[in-house]
Amino acid sequence: MKLIALQIKTTSNFQENLTHLKDLINSCEKDSLILAPELALSGFSYDRMEEAAQFSRKAIEEIKALSKDKIIALTFITKKENRFFNTLYIFHNWMVVVSEKDLKFEVG
Repeated sequence: MKLIALQIKTTSNFQENLTHLKDLINSCEKDSLILAPELALSGFSYDRMEEAAQFSRKAIEEIKALSKDKIIALTFITKKENRFFNTLYIFHNWMVVVSEKDLKFEVG
Protein backbone atom coordinates (compact mmCIF):
# COMPACT_ATOMS: atom_id res chain seq x y z
CA MET A 1 0.00 0.00 0.00
CA LYS A 2 1.25 3.46 -0.91
CA LEU A 3 0.54 6.54 1.18
CA ILE A 4 -0.24 9.50 -1.07
CA ALA A 5 -0.53 13.00 0.41
CA LEU A 6 -2.20 15.26 -2.12
CA GLN A 7 -1.27 18.91 -2.48
CA ILE A 8 -4.17 21.01 -3.72
CA LYS A 9 -4.55 24.74 -4.16
CA THR A 10 -8.13 25.35 -3.01
CA THR A 11 -10.03 28.01 -4.93
CA SER A 12 -13.38 29.67 -4.21
CA ASN A 13 -15.02 27.45 -6.86
CA PHE A 14 -16.11 24.30 -5.03
CA GLN A 15 -16.97 22.40 -8.23
CA GLU A 16 -13.55 23.11 -9.79
CA ASN A 17 -11.90 21.92 -6.57
CA LEU A 18 -13.94 18.69 -6.64
CA THR A 19 -13.16 18.05 -10.31
CA HIS A 20 -9.44 18.56 -9.68
CA LEU A 21 -9.50 16.33 -6.59
CA LYS A 22 -11.32 13.57 -8.47
CA ASP A 23 -8.72 13.74 -11.27
CA LEU A 24 -5.94 13.36 -8.69
CA ILE A 25 -7.68 10.45 -6.96
CA ASN A 26 -8.24 8.71 -10.29
CA SER A 27 -4.53 9.05 -11.07
CA CYS A 28 -3.56 7.19 -7.88
CA GLU A 29 -2.90 3.49 -8.14
CA LYS A 30 -5.17 0.94 -6.52
CA ASP A 31 -4.53 -0.07 -2.89
CA SER A 32 -3.35 3.46 -2.06
CA LEU A 33 -4.14 5.43 1.09
CA ILE A 34 -4.92 8.92 -0.21
CA LEU A 35 -4.92 11.93 2.13
CA ALA A 36 -6.26 15.30 0.99
CA PRO A 37 -5.52 18.60 2.74
CA GLU A 38 -8.00 19.85 5.34
CA LEU A 39 -11.16 21.20 3.71
CA ALA A 40 -9.62 20.79 0.26
CA LEU A 41 -12.94 21.32 -1.52
CA SER A 42 -14.20 24.45 0.20
CA GLY A 43 -11.42 25.94 2.27
CA PHE A 44 -12.64 27.44 5.52
CA SER A 45 -15.26 29.57 3.67
CA TYR A 46 -16.55 31.30 6.78
CA ASP A 47 -18.86 33.49 4.69
CA ARG A 48 -20.23 30.53 2.68
CA MET A 49 -20.72 27.84 5.32
CA GLU A 50 -24.27 26.91 4.28
CA GLU A 51 -23.25 26.59 0.64
CA ALA A 52 -20.17 24.56 1.59
CA ALA A 53 -22.23 22.17 3.75
CA GLN A 54 -24.74 21.63 0.93
CA PHE A 55 -21.96 21.05 -1.58
CA SER A 56 -20.33 18.54 0.76
CA ARG A 57 -23.35 16.24 0.57
CA LYS A 58 -22.91 16.00 -3.21
CA ALA A 59 -19.13 15.69 -3.00
CA ILE A 60 -19.27 12.89 -0.41
CA GLU A 61 -21.25 10.73 -2.84
CA GLU A 62 -18.87 11.47 -5.71
CA ILE A 63 -15.74 10.72 -3.66
CA LYS A 64 -17.32 7.54 -2.27
CA ALA A 65 -17.82 6.35 -5.86
CA LEU A 66 -14.04 6.62 -6.46
CA SER A 67 -13.05 4.53 -3.45
CA LYS A 68 -12.98 1.05 -5.00
CA ASP A 69 -9.67 -0.51 -3.98
CA LYS A 70 -8.52 2.81 -2.46
CA ILE A 71 -8.75 4.42 0.96
CA ILE A 72 -9.50 8.13 0.71
CA ALA A 73 -9.43 10.51 3.68
CA LEU A 74 -10.54 14.12 3.64
CA THR A 75 -12.57 16.61 5.59
CA PHE A 76 -15.80 18.38 4.66
CA ILE A 77 -17.86 21.18 6.16
CA THR A 78 -21.07 19.56 7.39
CA LYS A 79 -24.10 20.92 9.22
CA LYS A 80 -26.32 19.50 11.94
CA GLU A 81 -28.86 21.47 13.99
CA ASN A 82 -27.52 24.91 12.95
CA ARG A 83 -23.95 23.97 13.81
CA PHE A 84 -21.20 23.54 11.28
CA PHE A 85 -18.55 20.88 11.66
CA ASN A 86 -15.21 20.08 10.10
CA THR A 87 -15.91 16.37 9.53
CA LEU A 88 -13.33 13.76 8.61
CA TYR A 89 -14.59 11.10 6.19
CA ILE A 90 -12.67 7.98 5.29
CA PHE A 91 -13.93 6.06 2.25
CA HIS A 92 -13.09 2.53 1.15
CA ASN A 93 -14.77 0.24 -1.38
CA TRP A 94 -17.75 2.53 -2.00
CA MET A 95 -18.47 3.00 1.69
CA VAL A 96 -17.91 5.63 4.37
CA VAL A 97 -15.91 3.69 6.94
CA VAL A 98 -15.28 6.61 9.32
CA SER A 99 -17.12 9.88 9.88
CA GLU A 100 -15.80 11.95 12.76
CA LYS A 101 -17.13 15.43 13.59
CA ASP A 102 -15.13 18.17 15.21
CA LEU A 103 -17.12 21.29 16.16
CA LYS A 104 -15.24 24.15 14.63
CA PHE A 105 -17.89 26.62 13.57
CA GLU A 106 -21.12 27.80 15.12
CA VAL A 107 -23.86 29.96 13.64
CA GLY A 108 -25.04 32.97 15.62
